[in-house]
Amino acid sequence: MKNCFLFANRVTLGNCMGLGLRPYSPPWWGQLAWFIVFALMLLLAILGNTLVIWIVLAHRRMRTVTNCFLVNLAVADLLMATLNGAPNFVFLVTAHWPFGAATCTASNFTANLTVSAGVFTLVAITVDRYVAIVKPLQHRLSRRVARTALFTVWCASALLALPSLLYSDTYKKQYINGEREICFIKWPDGSYPTSKTDYW
Repeated sequence: MKNCFLFANRVTLGNCMGLGLRPYSPPWWGQLAWFIVFALMLLLAILGNTLVIWIVLAHRRMRTVTNCFLVNLAVADLLMATLNGAPNFVFLVTAHWPFGAATCTASNFTANLTVSAGVFTLVAITVDRYVAIVKPLQHRLSRRVARTALFTVWCASALLALPSLLYSDTYKKQYINGEREICFIKWPDGSYPTSKTDYW
């Protein structure tokens, strides 16, 4: 049985989707379902995270160290929704990447950056809560320490996302009635699913 993942190597992709005959296009009901689900998800992500950021920044008493971490988490999620979610929304509905190589690189970098930043921020929140519960009489984290932690979070996240900045690529396939372009990460040892780098 052939592996028909969308980001497979060129040979597998061609075998699975019949490239050369016609571009793959999901049925109208599939496109509509993706449109509704993804649009609702993006809308909730953008509105919800914007609301969290506004509440904390607009009310002085809400500006605690823990809420500072929550704002950072909301910023990471908001960036993911707007800079990665929106282009991938179009890609999932149409099975075509119309934005070019630069946007492909930016989208993959943003995805890795924001996911890493979100995970590291959750770790920082966990440490903050641990100190508050286990050592309630100990001096809490200062805002300066929190800012340093968040700076470290984004630097570490950018470092982890750097490979996707270097190896993102697009691939165009010509058809009788047009062409299709996909956005993927091509590691030095190949692309998904043959690349072992994807599993590190």
